Amino acid sequence: MLFRRTNRYGYSRYYGNGGNILRIVKIILFILVLLGLGVGLAVWLLGPYVTYDTDGAHLNLPWAAVAEEDSSSSGAEPEAADGSGSSNLIPEVIVTQDEADADTSSSEESSGVTPETEEVPEEVDEGRTPAVLTRLLAQHVSKTNLKSGYAASTLQSAGANAAMIYLKESSGTLNFFTENELATRLGVVTALTTGSGGSYDAILTAAAELQEEGYYTVAYVDCFRDKALGSDTDYAILTASGSRWTDRAGAPWASPSNVDVQDYIVSLVTEIAAAGFDEVVLRNAAYPTLGDTDSVADDSDKTEVITAFYEKLIDALADYDIVLSVYTDETTITTGENALSGQTLTELSRLGGRLWVSGATDTEALEAALTEAGFGENALCVVVDDLDADSAVSQCVTD
Repeated sequence: MLFRRTNRYGYSRYYGNGGNILRIVKIILFILVLLGLGVGLAVWLLGPYVTYDTDGAHLNLPWAAVAEEDSSSSGAEPEAADGSGSSNLIPEVIVTQDEADADTSSSEESSGVTPETEEVPEEVDEGRTPAVLTRLLAQHVSKTNLKSGYAASTLQSAGANAAMIYLKESSGTLNFFTENELATRLGVVTALTTGSGGSYDAILTAAAELQEEGYYTVAYVDCFRDKALGSDTDYAILTASGSRWTDRAGAPWASPSNVDVQDYIVSLVTEIAAAGFDEVVLRNAAYPTLGDTDSVADDSDKTEVITAFYEKLIDALADYDIVLSVYTDETTITTGENALSGQTLTELSRLGGRLWVSGATDTEALEAALTEAGFGENALCVVVDDLDADSAVSQCVTD
């Protein structure tokens, strides 16, 4: 009979059996807590004796190990690996360090010869192996001529033995197909590189055809003068006020000290090398020297930054047979360095390629300076308006 309670007016209240159910739930929860504590205590106590291998977990109790040890010492022969019952084990001979020293000492005394300590020469990183350079008469070939098949006739008319092909322009545009993540995000892969199927690379195909016809191919890459990268403040050279810096022509630059920018350029140059070009020439592969350079907020050591960038290029191209050349200026060649650009003749020489110079006035003095610095023949290439077949130095027409 259910318990009923009446109030002062004689009416009763009904409570049902909810109190009993609550009491049962509390008991069950209490039992579960006790079980959980018991399991946790067991795991904590037995944890040090559990081992794991490919067969799963094993419980190795200390008293079980003692019993197994007593059993093994009873004289039973260990089973062989093939299960034959006979191990034919070769006893292991352990030689202590003192015994080894003693044997060596006695051997030296008996021979009467004092061994000499062999000196291992330190490895000196001399950069890339200098390429065997030939005299270059290069002519820039436009994208239109490359796609239309008139590249060879253009070179022949100019009296050129090499084709210069723009693969990365100062706008940031790439004239070859790449799946580089940053290039895709910037949208800089030109539509000229792919056909309707998205896999036909017209520019690289044309370059390969020129090589088959006997022409030398030079890939032109504008490095840090990059409108696409320079328009993004995450990659751009900035002024002290935080705005994007531009050179005297109004062009923004990507920051040479930005690691992502360096890696992006190195990645693209590596793809170009893999495509089979004979030479790659890097333009603006340094800090800018023209414009209000005093307003640049980057206070990095310029020489250190550019040297590190060249090191990345050297490492990335170590397995490729390609000439790595760089645009520089007369000051760097004649004095050995340029504080504004961060280039030094020493680091440029480690690239193993050619130095390209625009507006050179005294090629003989430049060649003499390069020879004194250890450069080989044909290490200088000057940019000219028209090719001169009788010129003693390498030349290139870029327009």
